[in-house]
Amino acid sequence: MGDKFINRHDNPLPEEECLIKVITYNNDGEATIHTCKWKPYKPQNYPSHKLPSEGYLGTAEVIEGSFEGIGYHCWQQNNSDFLYYCLL
Repeated sequence: MGDKFINRHDNPLPEEECLIKVITYNNDGEATIHTCKWKPYKPQNYPSHKLPSEGYLGTAEVIEGSFEGIGYHCWQQNNSDFLYYCLL
């Protein structure tokens, strides 16, 4: 495949929108790679009464395939949606 996936704790996610690939795992531990549009958290894009919880980093929105439109949310304090990504 040639993609170099990196741990987002070692190399922080980009601060601007861009295309990335992320690895997600289902309940059986099977990995899936998704091409996504990375949308980093920017407080100015939210009304003050709808700010996300502390630690929210942004969302990787899938842009192709059967998962198109699904958003994988990224939080500093956990790895529940994805940990590894690569820039496109």
